[in-house]
Amino acid sequence: MMSVQSLMNALEAWVQEELLARRRFLELLETQEAAVKRAEAQGLADSVNAIEKEIEAQLRRDEKRVRLFAELGHHWGVTGDVLTLTSIAERAGDAGRRLATLRDELAAASDRIVRKNRRVSRLLEAHQKVIEELLQALVAIQGGVPGGSTGALVNAEA
Repeated sequence: MMSVQSLMNALEAWVQEELLARRRFLELLETQEAAVKRAEAQGLADSVNAIEKEIEAQLRRDEKRVRLFAELGHHWGVTGDVLTLTSIAERAGDAGRRLATLRDELAAASDRIVRKNRRVSRLLEAHQKVIEELLQALVAIQGGVPGGSTGALVNAEA
């Protein structure tokens, strides 16, 4: 079993890795936003694929975090699932100061991702609405009833 200091070092390394991953994820969201703004289908598809790969990597990082939290919890007589970066930094005392700083950076990076993700979502919703309105206009031009029950577009891949 690793010492608390070794686990703290490993946890700090994990947080730094997580920070880099959050920066990559934010860049991917920015790429996705640009593709949506330019209406580039291939660029959007590429960004979605890259985001999916990043999410898969996130799962592996989460497993590492769970393991580190469990080992630290064992040292402190608690289960790993009750620990947070804040509580670990507090329990570690002086050894946790750097972790507290990294925790704040991680929280700020997460906030930026949430804001960017919401923005991209709103853009995608706006694009979807424009497409739906165009389709309704085309149906009306052809003499159909927009929004009528004569048919519907479906995602055949779903």
